Amino acid sequence: MIKFSLILIFYSLTLSHSFADEQTIWITPSETDYSRLSTGLAGSNITIIGEDEIKNSKNSSIPEIISSHSGIQLRNLFSNVNSTGSTLDLRGFGESAKNNSVILLNGRRLNDIDMAGVNFSIVPKDSIKRIEVIRGGSASTLYGNGAVGGAINIVTKNVTDTTSQLNVGIASHNSYSSDFSMPIIINENSGVLLSASINESDTYRQRSDFESESYLIRYNVRENNNAYYLDINDSSYSQLLPGARYKGNLNGFSDGDTVTCNLLSDSKTAFQKGTHWSLSGQCLVRDPDYANFETVAITTGADLQINKMTNLHVSLASRDKEQRAFTAGGTSILGYPTSSDTFNFYELETDYLSFRADHKTFIGENLASLSVGIDLQDTDYTKKSSQSILDPFGGFVYASQEGSAIYSQNSVNLINGKSILSLGFRSENAKYKVNESFDTSVSKFASSTARDPYQTKMNNTAANIGVEYILDSQNTLFFKYAEAFRTPDLDARNSTCASAYSACSGTGSHFYLKDQTSDELEFGIRHMIENLSFTSSIFEMNTLNEIRYVPYANNTNLDPIKRKGFDLDFNYYLDEKTSIDGSFSYIDAHFTSGSLSRGAFQGTYAADSTTASERMDSSRNLSDGTYNIAGLKVPLVAEYAYNLGLDYKMPNDINFKLEMSFVDEMFVSNDQENIEPTIPSYYLFDLSLDAKNDYGYWSFGIDNIFNTSYYTFATASSSHGDSSYGIQNMYPLERRSIFLDYSYEF
Repeated sequence: MIKFSLILIFYSLTLSHSFADEQTIWITPSETDYSRLSTGLAGSNITIIGEDEIKNSKNSSIPEIISSHSGIQLRNLFSNVNSTGSTLDLRGFGESAKNNSVILLNGRRLNDIDMAGVNFSIVPKDSIKRIEVIRGGSASTLYGNGAVGGAINIVTKNVTDTTSQLNVGIASHNSYSSDFSMPIIINENSGVLLSASINESDTYRQRSDFESESYLIRYNVRENNNAYYLDINDSSYSQLLPGARYKGNLNGFSDGDTVTCNLLSDSKTAFQKGTHWSLSGQCLVRDPDYANFETVAITTGADLQINKMTNLHVSLASRDKEQRAFTAGGTSILGYPTSSDTFNFYELETDYLSFRADHKTFIGENLASLSVGIDLQDTDYTKKSSQSILDPFGGFVYASQEGSAIYSQNSVNLINGKSILSLGFRSENAKYKVNESFDTSVSKFASSTARDPYQTKMNNTAANIGVEYILDSQNTLFFKYAEAFRTPDLDARNSTCASAYSACSGTGSHFYLKDQTSDELEFGIRHMIENLSFTSSIFEMNTLNEIRYVPYANNTNLDPIKRKGFDLDFNYYLDEKTSIDGSFSYIDAHFTSGSLSRGAFQGTYAADSTTASERMDSSRNLSDGTYNIAGLKVPLVAEYAYNLGLDYKMPNDINFKLEMSFVDEMFVSNDQENIEPTIPSYYLFDLSLDAKNDYGYWSFGIDNIFNTSYYTFATASSSHGDSSYGIQNMYPLERRSIFLDYSYEF
């Protein structure tokens, strides 16, 4: 009913205002404007990160640059070397953040329908023209599944706009980086870009070595207002995965060998004693866990101008990703693999086709922009499992997902160009099927039983309506309503209802998850005067059937969750030499209803230990034996976060930059009851100096000046048991580090 009413309001306003004196195309603003660009999403809180900001953040990764703006929290596992293991959390989704935002390169989705996340290192920073950050679910109309928290679109330069450049860098922990880009200009309208990037680091953690390589060939040509492009990218990286660190038990119980050999006080180490092994108290070392990725992607497309009012955009992409991952089991020791060890080989092949038509026209005397598009996607997934890379495969999962969508995003200028109103709608269909099998002649899988084959069809819709109104030359108001969705990804389904758990005994329950949906309201203001500009907004989002991924158990749909918050970004120029920029975010993410079954191991439940009972609120105990979670916080979401940056131009063209960031405490994963010790809040301070002269551009700095000890992810024992309360798996992040970067254009 709400959606229907908003559509009626849109069309009534469109027909009633027909007195525009100037037909300026406000809906396609210049690149320096604050929003929309090619998106047409009026009313949304959109940040444009420009080329200068990216260039002035030499030692920052793409996720770090993005997370310095409001409403975006950065979560790392492995010190964020070259963006590995980084998750950007838009709108406070906590553990499921990576699957509730969409990352795009020139409008093409980089997210695969698995849990691997996006490898930002495939995009050379020097090739980026701008980054569009769209907060909230309005992006779902354009980009579809998973854009519940928002979307991030990385837009690259044309080859003819780039220069030859060499960049090298060194940093603490034996970290080295080098990248090279060289445009070959064929003529004023066409060229070829060759780009390569190589990185390696021992990282802050022991047994956490990292190596990556990325190669790109890009071809651009423009002819008679038509543009054509071809990208070929080959990227790979290898990461040793350090073991988690622990805090000791808080109930006075003696800690097990696994904990005493893995305490947080030894945060750099990655030694972990086998769970079931004991050799006179020695801390044994397992074979290291690791993950290797290789991705080959080919993208081609065209932007065609049919006439002055109509453009067509066509994009075709194919991506082939392979992953090899090893995890040592609880009984494993170095050099002696056991059946508890697991080696997995994954292959994901995805093909995309997208088509969009943009047309400018007049509705009465009001200038409008109308867009209609079609997206097609086909993904094949293979997973093979064995005991080690040398052993035969015995477990097999084959899955596929086909998707198709049609969407429309439209905007119209109203009230003499003082107002803009947009409306979007998307309908998306998907077919999913999966089959599992085991070779029981392989000893590791001798007693394994395959789950039932499964297939399903999914249909979801997304919608948005947005309004922006210019109050005066300094202030603009904006408002939006959006509905978004997320369908279960392949990894979430493939880890659902493993046959070891009683919840999976019913026929047809294997691989089953409900689709996630959300609705959202947002209202904000943009203010700009000569030396001060800011954007602020308040929002409220409700999600149903939010999908929770539980690596060791059965995935599930969560009870209803409400998110509400406030975002603020600002820039202030004190004088021509000094400027201050910053951001502030507040978010309250909590369950609005629902209860947990006591002791039922189904991925989400309330523990039934003495320790848990003492710390849980007895007034929440319901008559049916369950535990009421309404009002409790969503784990891994910080309530407050803010950033401040000071830029000062020193003599001799040296730029001084000091940055401070704060992240509030948050509950750990597995703590829906909100009874475990929290992840502590922390402050970080970074300092850098950079300058450009005839010999090149150099940058020197110190990150984490005060050597702060911190981490952004931790998980607790789901039982909250007497002997395990307070023991949490956590991944300590990099302490103080020094870097030096140099680049030269030629």
